[in-house]
Amino acid sequence: MKISMKASVLVNVGLMLLALTCILPLLLLVTSSFATETSLMENGYSFWPSQWGLDAYQYLWHSRGQILTAYKMTILSTLCGTVLNVSITALLAYPLSCPNLVGRKVFSFLVFFTLLFNGGMIPSYMMWTQTFHPVPLLRVLQSAFDLVDYILLF
Repeated sequence: MKISMKASVLVNVGLMLLALTCILPLLLLVTSSFATETSLMENGYSFWPSQWGLDAYQYLWHSRGQILTAYKMTILSTLCGTVLNVSITALLAYPLSCPNLVGRKVFSFLVFFTLLFNGGMIPSYMMWTQTFHPVPLLRVLQSAFDLVDYILLF
């Protein structure tokens, strides 16, 4: 199928505009990181700051210990959470995939009920951050959708 010249130009212009909507915010972020704080306060964000400086990078360099600690905790919690989540989900999914399990219908109903009737994003966030924050092990089975996938795999 041959595309007309007008359609080709229109598609290219649209893709260029889409690319600009992705690139320009990143460019604004990078140029603003080289601006001084007073320049940002007085003039706001711009692609060419009135005063250039490395204050933001000096701050990052001086607080690198705190940043590295935060990255360590993020990586550790992600690795541990992923391993626990996959393990617990698999340990629950395998028995539910066996047709001769006693009580299989009850457990399946409890799992599938949470698929149909959940509290939503905001109540779940409030529950996990305010109620169960000291007990991270209760977060391991977060998604019944994953459990359904695992059951189908077994």
